[in-house]
Amino acid sequence: MSVRLGLALLFLMMTAIVAPAAEFFVAPDGNDDNAGTKARPFATIQRAQEAIRDVAGKEPAIVNLRAGTYYLAEPVVFGAEDSGSVNGAVVYKAYEKEKVRVSGGKRLSLQWREHKDGIKKARISRTIVESAAFDQFFVNGQRRHTARFPNRDPDAYVFDGVTSFDEMCERASRWQKPHTGFMHAIHIHRWGSLHYRVTGFDRDKGTLQLEGGWQQNRTSDFRKDQVMVENIFEELDAPGEWYLDRNEAVLYFYPTPDIDLQTAVFEIGGLKELFLFQDSAGQPVKHISLEGIEFVHVGRTFLNKYEPLLRGDWAICRLAAVRISGAEDCSVRDCFFNQLGGNGVFLDGYNRHCEISGSRFHKLGESAVCAVGSYEAVRSGAIGYDNNWPEDDYDTVPGPEGSDYPKDCRVRDCLIYNIGRVGKQTAGVFVSMAEGVTVSHCTIFSVPRSGITVNDGCWGGHVIEFNDVFDTVIETGDHGPFNSWGRDRYWKTRHHSEKPYHDPQDSTGQKLARKRALLDNRSTTIIRNNRFWHSGSHSWGIDLDDGSTNYHIYNNLTLGCGLKLREGFFRVIENNIFLDSINVHVCFDNKGDIFRNNIVALSEGHPAYRGIRAKPRDVATWDYNLYWTSDDAGVRFIPGSLDPRFENVQEMNLQQWQAAGLDEHSVEADPMFVDSDKLDFRVKANSPALKLGFKNFPMDRFGVTKPQFKKLAAEGHRKHNAYLRRTGRSAK
Repeated sequence: MSVRLGLALLFLMMTAIVAPAAEFFVAPDGNDDNAGTKARPFATIQRAQEAIRDVAGKEPAIVNLRAGTYYLAEPVVFGAEDSGSVNGAVVYKAYEKEKVRVSGGKRLSLQWREHKDGIKKARISRTIVESAAFDQFFVNGQRRHTARFPNRDPDAYVFDGVTSFDEMCERASRWQKPHTGFMHAIHIHRWGSLHYRVTGFDRDKGTLQLEGGWQQNRTSDFRKDQVMVENIFEELDAPGEWYLDRNEAVLYFYPTPDIDLQTAVFEIGGLKELFLFQDSAGQPVKHISLEGIEFVHVGRTFLNKYEPLLRGDWAICRLAAVRISGAEDCSVRDCFFNQLGGNGVFLDGYNRHCEISGSRFHKLGESAVCAVGSYEAVRSGAIGYDNNWPEDDYDTVPGPEGSDYPKDCRVRDCLIYNIGRVGKQTAGVFVSMAEGVTVSHCTIFSVPRSGITVNDGCWGGHVIEFNDVFDTVIETGDHGPFNSWGRDRYWKTRHHSEKPYHDPQDSTGQKLARKRALLDNRSTTIIRNNRFWHSGSHSWGIDLDDGSTNYHIYNNLTLGCGLKLREGFFRVIENNIFLDSINVHVCFDNKGDIFRNNIVALSEGHPAYRGIRAKPRDVATWDYNLYWTSDDAGVRFIPGSLDPRFENVQEMNLQQWQAAGLDEHSVEADPMFVDSDKLDFRVKANSPALKLGFKNFPMDRFGVTKPQFKKLAAEGHRKHNAYLRRTGRSAK
């Protein structure tokens, strides 16, 4: 009897642990006066939030969202009073995987009338016109394009089609209301995009009047040959386009043949944020999870405030569908961020142990996931590429000041694609002023600039692993699958050419730079077991740009792209397979880099090494590598050096390279890949690479792991390859 009683008590205890003590239900057809049960659900998420506060943190609690669309009039804000606990998390989730959409917009009931030439029109409530952003229009769940010039071309890879500023101004002379328009342009150096509100047309000068262009840290002029304009009534001339006359409260729409205006669902975008985690009086939000929710109809942010981030190229808008600011152990899981106007998830300022996992990000206006700390946490943090911190006020204390930054957060098993539909200085995952961010098993593709960006060395310790990143830099002209900067407090603009402050013998200031290099980037950032692809245009591959310091890079496969090392210190690059050149630019003296046990395999015409103002011999170790090329002339090295030992040397073969003191034990030989046609770049048992110390690493663990994501990723690869064939861009 005692044994049975003991087992019964154990069963009851286990049941008490796993069963939720509090459970509420919400449904679009519910009522906030209901009890919040499955039979009598609430109508709003905010009402469930109020109900759950009585038990939050004391025991597990679940808010079950039933199928349907929840149109928010204002964001749902979580404070410390909404927190769960280690043994009692609070979960807001789609009930039994039902389709749940949380919308920042509104659904419209429209009575369409004929306008002309296939264009329809409908009157809109003036209240909606005045209260909602109404900057996006969705028909049957698909975002439609505002009236634009040039018309959208899905094969035009920049802004879906661009024109020249001169041609735009010529057309603008015929617009009755140019001030309704927005102009989007590529940065003059193709580092991203600039965005403007059209304020009028100067008929005397024959040019558009513009306001904007603040969306980058290194702001400059725009390219006059890569611009587009939208929201101009006279440009409403293609199926799928729309235009809202705000003065008359009339919506114009040119429907495509497949749309039945009598049965179609019409929705608009509105709120810039849907869920906001925000600490209360310094008390963080804890143990709240969002699960299985689709986020839609979030407004565009391109004319909101953009904050410059240290001396990186980026400025960023701290708005997102889900913004987490001041949180611990909170998560976003198995969610879908669909056709949003801005960012998906933003870890803003103080965050610890937060996770974004199993989620899909598709057709976002800006970046998918951002982890960005507070500028106030940075010591001697100059803002702007050309600015340095005054030496007489220079802070030499290592690490951050305070704790207002993301630390030990994770982005895992996420599918990110077709993002940056408006802003082009965007990334699948963007990290700045943060520490210990892990990005793992993500598949990222079809992005205008980089797949993963680390904006600075504050404060390192990131882990980038098992990702599959391809089809990057499709609308800009720099970076690629991964890029970083290290424009931290140690880094002097113009490559330390200013006069040194402390050591007369330190003519370039680089000894001082080496001494200070780890003040911010105090923990090693690891890049391992990733597959980075690029085809048909410029990309550096793994791009350790200006000042990037303290990296360990191993077991990576790059296809059609290689590695770039600019000025920085203490980088270890070993046991990688680079199917493109190694580029070394503007290096510091005595930089402490190690490059060993790598395979560098090249297509015809590509050198193994290309230097620009580099000092090839100024490394700790550069040896035990295998080089191979399809070029009959053999492997080439282009030193590009100011070092007298390489003076007037345009290029070298391996023997000459070795005679200059590099790659003493390296060889030029076929690496003997197992099956490169099937992307199996392990080497065979008799490969000479193994004798040099190279070790095989898995070729089947890159990217997302969820089965449905793996199918979408495979389709992304297929479409990308088809696009390359259709547009004549060669795959490498």
